[in-house]
Amino acid sequence: MSEIHVQTDASAATYRKLLPCGPWGAPEGTVEKDVQACAGQYYDDLAGGVSWPMVRYGVRRQGGGENAVEMFSPITQCLPDIDPQKLIQHGERQVGWQHADGILASFPVMQRTRDGVDIGQLYIGDPAQHYALDSEGVVDAGPPEMVGCVSFQARQLVRRYHRPDDSAVDVLGLYDAPVITDRCAR
Repeated sequence: MSEIHVQTDASAATYRKLLPCGPWGAPEGTVEKDVQACAGQYYDDLAGGVSWPMVRYGVRRQGGGENAVEMFSPITQCLPDIDPQKLIQHGERQVGWQHADGILASFPVMQRTRDGVDIGQLYIGDPAQHYALDSEGVVDAGPPEMVGCVSFQARQLVRRYHRPDDSAVDVLGLYDAPVITDRCAR
């Protein structure tokens, strides 16, 4: 006695007996896959980087009568077609950057695609691109403070970095020696 087993739900790990072929006989017709009812539907395995087109299993048989029409009676809902020839590899494309100024690097933001159509959520890719140092200088750190006739101007180191997306970021560094000026006329 032979049996046909099929996965009845795309997310299930179990299979059920589809058609018993025992002494009582198999249903009339042939068991086939039908793609028309599931056209444009896919089971996306994002971790595996592949998609499977969906199909429905059913029995195809000739209708009776003079104007006999071939009929398809579905047995399952739409399920992944596990035929390796139908497997679709995912592509990916970069859609932006995620900046991490604390480590002076940017990570690519990626989008998975199936036949040019975006699927799944955006994710952070590898490798990180480090910022390039554009310039370095010392700038005033706030307004000057006056104590009697003496002006104290705090100074701070600033480094400007170029990011991979052509934007720039200024990173403040350590304080430099203050500028001390006597403002009183003697």
